[in-house]
Parts: sequence; structure tokens; C-alpha cells
Amino acid sequence: MQSLARALILLGICAVHSHGAAAQSAAADTAQRWQAIVDASAQYYSWSNSTGNRGSQIYAPAAVKFIGRPVTDWKAEFLVRSGYIRSQQSTSTSASASESMTDTALATTWTYYGWNGVQPFVALNVNVPTAHWSAGATSNATLPTNKADSDIVKPVLGEGWNVGPSVGANFALTPALIVSAGFGYTYRGPFTGTTTTGVNSVGPASFNPGDVYTINTGLGWSGDTDIVQLSLAYSKETISYQDSAPLYRAGGRIIANLKAGHSWDDNWSTRGAFTFSHFGKNDVAMAGLPDLAHEVFNSNSNLYSATLEQVFSKDNYSIGPSVTYLYRDRNGYDPTTFQFIPAKTSWAAGLGAKAALRDNIKVSAKVEHIWVHEGDNPDKLILLNTILPGSGVPAAITRAWSVSVGASKTL
Repeated sequence: MQSLARALILLGICAVHSHGAAAQSAAADTAQRWQAIVDASAQYYSWSNSTGNRGSQIYAPAAVKFIGRPVTDWKAEFLVRSGYIRSQQSTSTSASASESMTDTALATTWTYYGWNGVQPFVALNVNVPTAHWSAGATSNATLPTNKADSDIVKPVLGEGWNVGPSVGANFALTPALIVSAGFGYTYRGPFTGTTTTGVNSVGPASFNPGDVYTINTGLGWSGDTDIVQLSLAYSKETISYQDSAPLYRAGGRIIANLKAGHSWDDNWSTRGAFTFSHFGKNDVAMAGLPDLAHEVFNSNSNLYSATLEQVFSKDNYSIGPSVTYLYRDRNGYDPTTFQFIPAKTSWAAGLGAKAALRDNIKVSAKVEHIWVHEGDNPDKLILLNTILPGSGVPAAITRAWSVSVGASKTL
């Protein structure tokens, strides 16, 4: 937990209080122009499956966000987010655990409001590689390679320096309808990770992931009782390298998100969300070829996810059930976690609640039970005609619990 304490201390030093009669006037003016939001949460996952694999994870992110108007026509936002993560899992022959402070995210967005109906903005997102894993294993000389499924839990990883500037604009077509468009570029710096060389061996490797170019657009509409938000993004990556050798170039990625809500009366409302993700064919390294070759068959998968919530609100609190459906149509390679993720169908049913307390404090809690049916993940073809024995994963049924609590305060 020392890593979590360091993360919270790092975030806490951002809140500074001024004292003294001479500073009262300046402090009052600053309070009108700026506000700070401190947010912290903790999520606990526990899972087991029919193959004998089980594990748990604690993920505790914390963030501070500053929002203000340094001048009349400009709105500025600053965000610092980090946290702590600990994961452990075991099989019948091995066990492993790892923990770390997570990477730290720094972000700022500047929006100009001096033009009627058009709000251009510039943003910068930075990933600071503050994750330093401490890991141990028992019953085996090396860490097991059956990584936790990132469709179920947060992936255990850290990256290098990532720097992502972006530009765009919001266009208010009517008081109820806003559209947006933007372009972003992300430089992804090198880092040291792990690579699987066999079913029970993991070795260190130097990764230099490809940079990412993204075009995105969005639409937001609100009525008296309804609200709709739609976003669409297309990303293209450059070549990723492992130990200075070309490894792959991820295919173009499309991500679509749709959110909608309807208020039935003063107390009852229904909310829904849908996400679709698609990767095109990768370019991959093949033995005997000097350059990357375009895949004959797409090794990526399509991901569909939908959530439906029924919420009852009254006074200062809200509560309600939710159900989430996730479908991955086939086994696919995840370039973020450097692993193959099996095809699956997943259902989650939960109950969540939120409350607004005094002194600008908001609290939340949610519990979910998750059912996952995973397809088999066959042994991998690593060269033109070579199968890596034991690299596949059999079909499995997974059961998991997720419990989360959170709190935020506006200063």
C-alpha cells in the first residue's frame, strides 16, 4: 500500500490553502474563477473459472481536476490521475502476484468561447511511466503466462512516456444540438515489458510501440426528457518493435459509442450505452521475409458491449440495477496487453447507488456479478508453418464479483 500512499500524497500536494487577511480578496476572486475536484475510488475483483484458474485484483485510482477561467473567453482544465493496482492469480501448478503504483496521467484542455456557436479547443495528454512492478511467484520458477483477461479486469501493465496533443472544435448548431470534430496524435515511447516464449516462460523484452493518429467526431442532443450522445473515432498506428525488430503494425481501428437516456418522471429514468470496436488486418513479421506481411486472415476481433440501467432518484440520492452484455466474436490479439484474448460472451448484473452529501461531497458504490463463457483459444502459429505447443487456452466458464466504492469533493 506504500505505492498508493505515494500516489495520494502526490495528488494531495496540489491542494494549497491560503491564509491571512491580505490574501482574502485575491482568494475570493480565485474561488469565483476556479474550482478543484478531488476524486478517489477503489475497485475489487475476484474471479475463478472452470479450468482451475482463480485470482483477484485491487485497483484504486485517484485524481485531481482543476477547472477555471484564467480570462473571460478561455476555459482551462487540468487533470492529474494516478493510483495503485495489485493483482494475483493461481492455477493448480503456479501462483503469482504483482503490485505497483500505476502510470500517472497528466492532461490539460483549453477551450475558447469568444466565437458565437463555435468553441475551438486544444488538448494535451501525457502518460508518465510511474509504474514499477514488484512481482513474485510460487510453485514455479517463472511467472505463469495465463494473464488475466483484460475484458474482465484492468490489465496489469505499464508503458513508457506517451505524449498526445489534439485539436478540435465544438459547433453549437442549435441550443439543443452540438457536434464536434477533432484530430489527435500520440507518441508512444519505448518501455521494457514481458514476452511469452513458451507456456511456462516469460522473458523481459524491449518494446517500442507504434504511434497513433486519430480522427474523431461526436454529436450531442438534449431535450426536455431525453439525451443522446454519439461518438465515432478512427485510429491508425505505425510499426511496433520488439527488441529493435519490427513486430507488427496494428490494423486501422474503429470505435463507436452511443449513450442515451430518458426521464419518465421526476424520479425514474432509463439510461443505455453501446460500444463497438473493430481492428482491421495487421501487418506481421514472418520468417524469411524482410518486411512485415499483411495478414491473410484477420487476427483481430470485433467487440460489442451494451449496458442498460434503471435509476430511481429522490432528494440527494439515486439507486438502481444495471445489466451489461459483452460479446467478442472471435479470438483476437490485444496490442495493448500483448496477448491473445479468447472469444467470449459475458453478462454482468449489478446494483449501484450515488448520494450527494454536505460540503460538496459525492459518494458512490456498486456491486456486480459477472458470468463469462469463453471460447477455446487454439495454439498459435508463430512462424510460417510452426505451431507453438501449449500456447492456446481451452474453453472456460468464468464467474466473477466486482465491488467498487468512490467519493469526490468539489473545492
